[in-house]
Amino acid sequence: MKKYISELFLLVFCILLLPGCDSNTNMPDITTLNYPKITPDPTSDQLINMLKDPDLFHGKLTVDVYFSNKDLPQAATLVVAKNGDYDNVKTIQTISQFPTVVDITGTQLRNLFNEDIVLNDVFEVGMDLEYNGIVYKAFNSDGRISYSSDLWSLPGSNPIQTYDATYLLDLNDFTGSFHVVDEWWDDEYDVTISRSPSTDNQLVVDGMLGADGDAGSIVIDVNMATQIPQLNSQVVLKSLVPFGMPYTNMAYTGSGRFNIPAQTMTFSISVSVTQGSFSGTYSLVFSKN
Repeated sequence: MKKYISELFLLVFCILLLPGCDSNTNMPDITTLNYPKITPDPTSDQLINMLKDPDLFHGKLTVDVYFSNKDLPQAATLVVAKNGDYDNVKTIQTISQFPTVVDITGTQLRNLFNEDIVLNDVFEVGMDLEYNGIVYKAFNSDGRISYSSDLWSLPGSNPIQTYDATYLLDLNDFTGSFHVVDEWWDDEYDVTISRSPSTDNQLVVDGMLGADGDAGSIVIDVNMATQIPQLNSQVVLKSLVPFGMPYTNMAYTGSGRFNIPAQTMTFSISVSVTQGSFSGTYSLVFSKN
């Protein structure tokens, strides 16, 4: 009986609600916008190389909207923010058609913010879009964009292009004649470094010091994303006879760092041989002659 009473009450309650729901009820509008799509030209500069005059930076962007089947904005402006200061966003140029190719130079960025570009500066390029008199900003004062968060997960989406002022590692700058300070051998000598003929991110060091002057070579693997060099290489030597005992197949293992302006590499290495490994770590420093 309680079940039937409950069902009857629910039915009456629903009937009472029906008059309040008619076809004239206004629901909130759902705003659908097009999204910015900013694509860097792969042949242009992807960062601001501080080893050179930053004014020489030249980026090139294709500025477009993501959806070709949605309405275009009534107005669009390409803008740039510097070092996360979203209260000081500058205008690069207005965009009147899509797609549009836009050049950005170091001189232009310096003039926009009226200050020199220095190491570790970060420039973010985005686009403001206007629909029905409302401007949807690339950068609000809190750093948030005005578009849906889903934008970042769309295939090929790139609403913000970032340019970092940093040192660009060019492995060609670390080839040629280098002077080595080798703590393991407690000696200094010269070597020749070249690019690996088979692997882009490898350097080959020829002329490593060995026992009785035997020369060996090592391979340096470079993580180009982190710009960290790694050593995990056997030194090609006939034999080693330190301390009057025979050792064979010496290997260096360790990580290091580049000093790009000074053109040096500094490693902290462990040394091992077929017969075992030696305690402690040793510095190995390469400086360009």
